[in-house]
Amino acid sequence: MAALLVVGGGATVAGVVIHEHQEQVALQKHRSDVERKKAEQQRAEQAEAQRTYDTVAAEIEPLMAALTEVDARLNVGLNYADYTAMIGDVAVAYAGMDVDVLVEFGGLEVGAKLEDAYNKYNKAAQLWNDNFLDYTSIETRMQNKWTAARADLDEATALLDELKPIDEDGSADPPDSGAPETDGNA
Repeated sequence: MAALLVVGGGATVAGVVIHEHQEQVALQKHRSDVERKKAEQQRAEQAEAQRTYDTVAAEIEPLMAALTEVDARLNVGLNYADYTAMIGDVAVAYAGMDVDVLVEFGGLEVGAKLEDAYNKYNKAAQLWNDNFLDYTSIETRMQNKWTAARADLDEATALLDELKPIDEDGSADPPDSGAPETDGNA
């Protein structure tokens, strides 16, 4: 700090300069505190958003994986026994999903889309069972149900992606949380 020497009424001028400097230092400290608190708040919100995403993703993963497997196997062909066995696996995954967790963490819409896909695959299985001997008469209706189920699965994936937290750099890819990544193929 530079010294200021003023003769006579200079004590008042020096006092004003010192006071102004102290005000500037206090203002800068206040701004730094506000910025630090804002950054802490953003980190806390980011951590909460990551926790929400991770919780919803973990809760729906078994059902998402089972539905994705059905969809993938339909692309290469399935017989009735294999298809109904896979729908049984989907039913087990569906029954294991805790809706209360989805409600608590804002993932109910994702779960509902997965439920829609499950119901369409299940209705196709019932249709196939009811018309087992005349598959050709129902093939188009079953294809339509499978296509609609695939659309629901895609929409559930998009809804889950909307829950991903946005990083400070604007990307939706959160830093590695240590949890295994799910790509829908299990």
